[in-house]
Amino acid sequence: MNIRNNPFAVSKLMTLIFFTAMSMKSISTTTEPDVFIHYAMFFSAKHKSFTTEALLEQCDLNEVTQIESFDSPVKGPSVFISKNSLEELAVPSMQLLQYFGRGFNQSQAEKIMSSAFSVSLVAMGPFDKQHSLFKTISKCAASMSNTYDSFVFDVADSLTFTPEAFQQIRLNELNQNLMSAKQFGVRAYRVEEGVRSVSMGLEKFGQYNLVIENFSEHHMGYIDKFFNLVLQQVIESDHKITEGKLTIDVSTITNKHVRNNINEFIDTNGTGKTTITLEIAKPLDGDPQKLLAIRFKSKLGEPLWTEQSELLKSVFGKDRAVSNVTQSISLEAAIIEARNKARTILENGHTLEADGIRMLIATELTDAPEVVWVEVKAFNGTSGIGVLLSQPKSNDRLKSGSEYEFTFESIMDFKLYGPEGLIDQGGIDEIARSQ
Repeated sequence: MNIRNNPFAVSKLMTLIFFTAMSMKSISTTTEPDVFIHYAMFFSAKHKSFTTEALLEQCDLNEVTQIESFDSPVKGPSVFISKNSLEELAVPSMQLLQYFGRGFNQSQAEKIMSSAFSVSLVAMGPFDKQHSLFKTISKCAASMSNTYDSFVFDVADSLTFTPEAFQQIRLNELNQNLMSAKQFGVRAYRVEEGVRSVSMGLEKFGQYNLVIENFSEHHMGYIDKFFNLVLQQVIESDHKITEGKLTIDVSTITNKHVRNNINEFIDTNGTGKTTITLEIAKPLDGDPQKLLAIRFKSKLGEPLWTEQSELLKSVFGKDRAVSNVTQSISLEAAIIEARNKARTILENGHTLEADGIRMLIATELTDAPEVVWVEVKAFNGTSGIGVLLSQPKSNDRLKSGSEYEFTFESIMDFKLYGPEGLIDQGGIDEIARSQ
């Protein structure tokens, strides 16, 4: 779950693409469908003569009914496919590919940008605890992308895939009857009161999207795990989740990969379970329009962060990972190497000015053997200024979100993030925690 510098501009682009392709208001339904799936696929000029009927021949639609248009009534699992010009359904912009892409690389992006036409594969229908509609349509899109080397854009998820990545992520899990965190996206926003994460794509499972709001960034790692746990519980539910109480229990998760991954974060003091309350939330610009929020009782700021901390401690036994500096020759040598790599990046001012780039450094406190993480805002060669991202246990005067000054000699580790996530790191934090 990566924090982006300006998600709202990208969200508007995403919304524009989505509603250029379709308008939900134009769909005639007896009842509003629980499940909504939209794959946008982009093809090269050599396939321009293909018809939508030929594309659908790749698919076994089972009991899914093909409808003619968005004006057709929807009484059960239904699919609509349309061939579009790039004026009707445009190729995602390079910025969008970088922002949402999985396995992004420049040559693939340029290939995508040269697409000749697009195809919308849209499915909708009632909630089904077996997710049969989602499985059918995902396999259909995967078959098309594999046969015709098309690029797949998962509009409901806001994720992008090459044919190979789509095959790997979708079909491997579908064939094993697994629904996991790889099946939906999460955006994280900085807001005035902290950080806000919202899910994208739970419409495919007939569920409302969820949001967890106003948490401190020094809780990010464990909030991330907790949010994924909640989303997985919702995906695997045999009924539609609405407002009210929801029991969360790691042991009941059927996807063993997700379950094992979360269990690795639970120590001897953690229970692995809790009960939360969900309530209707107001979406921000570009968010899914139907959102359920995890409710907390406390006011914004430290009281809320304390309540969230107690929730994390109840589930995981701790609310964050804290690195203590361990003196050893191997660790010391690794720190020096990471420090020098960090200096090279920091002294390249153009790197830090690039859109979407975040440089985080771990710096040793002067009065305690503890490491704090700082997002760098400026560096002059010997010292720098940044925003404190972790709230030390050994110094009550330091607060997450405050401006913090560090020296080059105090740098213990670094992480460099781009629009697609982690670019480079020293890795010392992991070494320190393991000793």
